[in-house]
Amino acid sequence: MRWLTKLRPKPDILRAGNPLLRQKSLPVQPDLIGSGDTRRLVTRMISVMRKDRGQGLSAIQLGEPKRISVFEITDAMVAELDPEFMRALKMEVLPLMTLVNYTVTPRGNHTSVNREGCLSVPGLSAFVERPLNVHVSGFDEFGSPLDFDAYGWTARLLQHEWDHLEGVLYTDRMIQSTLAFGDELNSRQDFLDPPIVHS
Repeated sequence: MRWLTKLRPKPDILRAGNPLLRQKSLPVQPDLIGSGDTRRLVTRMISVMRKDRGQGLSAIQLGEPKRISVFEITDAMVAELDPEFMRALKMEVLPLMTLVNYTVTPRGNHTSVNREGCLSVPGLSAFVERPLNVHVSGFDEFGSPLDFDAYGWTARLLQHEWDHLEGVLYTDRMIQSTLAFGDELNSRQDFLDPPIVHS
């Protein structure tokens, strides 16, 4: 139909339906991790993430199939939430961080169910069950090794971006009945009260 093919400005971020989002990203060659090209890509990723008020972004979302992600949860983002909401999400400030050629490995058997959105699926969110604790190993944009554990919302964010590198969207993991547009979620409880998950 005509209105479906109407020309629109091309967004910075690839959206669901673009086949690139379904391909696995390739490792950055070790001798290129600290290169000018990689650092320019990282700078662009950070700029786009901040412009669109995201907390994470992977290179494939910009059409670059490289295993690079950037993350940031600012004081301003946290300040927008009341303390009860922040505790329920297990969210805390996360200084700007770049991960290259990284792995995310679940730790333990505990999981949590929280609502997620995605810059590649604008306007929508849904509940997703994920491991509560993870271990991360990889490199920063300069090639320095990184090895750490993460918990709560930070662990969720890391898993969400890792999925992008594997060609997976949160909609593949979501509890389907909870998918909703943001303007249809009229109360804080819509974000805090997930359905019962049987595992």
